[in-house]
Amino acid sequence: MSATGNSESFLKRLRTKAGRLYSFTLNSCNAVRGAFYMRRCAADRKKAGLRNPIRVGFLAQTPEVWDKQMSLFEYMQKDPRFEPRLIYVPHMDYVRYVRNEASEVNPEEKAFYEKLYGPENVISYPETPSLDLTQFDYLFYDRPYNQLFPKPLQTSEAVRSARLCLINYGSDDWDLPFWYTPFAVNIHLWFASNTHEYVLHQGIFGRSRYHRAFDIGYPAYELYRSLPTAPGKNRILWTPRWSYDPTVGGSHFLEYVHQFIDFAANHREISLTIRPHPLMFSNLVQEKRMTEEEVQTLKQECADLGIRFDPHPIIADTFKETDILVSDYSSILSLFLSTGKPIIYCPGSIPLNEECLRQVDTMYTVENWPDLEQALLGLLDGWDPKQSARQAVMAKPLRKARHAAASIADAVWQDYPV
Repeated sequence: MSATGNSESFLKRLRTKAGRLYSFTLNSCNAVRGAFYMRRCAADRKKAGLRNPIRVGFLAQTPEVWDKQMSLFEYMQKDPRFEPRLIYVPHMDYVRYVRNEASEVNPEEKAFYEKLYGPENVISYPETPSLDLTQFDYLFYDRPYNQLFPKPLQTSEAVRSARLCLINYGSDDWDLPFWYTPFAVNIHLWFASNTHEYVLHQGIFGRSRYHRAFDIGYPAYELYRSLPTAPGKNRILWTPRWSYDPTVGGSHFLEYVHQFIDFAANHREISLTIRPHPLMFSNLVQEKRMTEEEVQTLKQECADLGIRFDPHPIIADTFKETDILVSDYSSILSLFLSTGKPIIYCPGSIPLNEECLRQVDTMYTVENWPDLEQALLGLLDGWDPKQSARQAVMAKPLRKARHAAASIADAVWQDYPV
């Protein structure tokens, strides 16, 4: 290698090490800052007088992920130790964020929460932009991305007013380092979706009394483990991923959509529902893989054949009407596994951790359409040799989640106001 090549290689390694050192130093300083405000928040609460019941706010941006918070919110509604309130925040999605566009109030999203719990239990953040967060003792987040929240609700600001908690919107399946640190430095109680996530958090924060992690069950499993199946058969749900970017897993939508349409046309005995990720079509248009006109034409072609695009905000309602799931990588995989029904998995490029790989082993993995079609025909005909394996791999997480909402509520109660 030339002297110039050696020099460039050395500089690249130096920049990498400097970047890591900078990130470590910044995160360490922010963790100290977060702990300072957590201590001060607890001291202010003791000085002002402890509240009974404890006031808990749930930040809710998108109905599609409310199923992760639902069982805890509803448990706290019935528990006299708590006074939960839902805070509706307009949904900021990734596409809007990239375009630097402001979020917009979606009347249907707000109505979704108000229909469930009544307007009196839902605070609309757009209508109360100066919302005093000190009225809450704890705030629960459902997504670990500060950039998707208005500035006053980002954890670096909210930590000044209340103790912050997280139940993640999806299980942590990726075999990657803990990448939530800038968000997590201000989270006091982190309720891990699985053991892998818990271990990663412990690796960053150790036994810090101000950055506590719990592996006491994922409350979403409480909902899905006992989900009834509506009468019917031969109902297929397809959930393609939203992006072709290999760093987020990749998608098979464009590769399979017309084959699925032909399959539905040739097998009128089946019912096909497509539930694309909420960002998929806007992302395909943004990346110029489809035009708006092509999207509308495709939707009409599907409608003409009786193929529907899923109308349910919460996927639990869709799972009730599903017999077979076909999916790219998604955090819904483990949720559907907990119902005991079969999955045809279209693998992507994301490295998966051991916990997730054990689950994937109980799915029918396919690499192309002929294999996918063969698996579909077999399952529709009653072939399902991995049924017992699915039950075995989910036994432990389902057992741990049996009383997850109660366990999380108890953890909050025992924490207050330490």
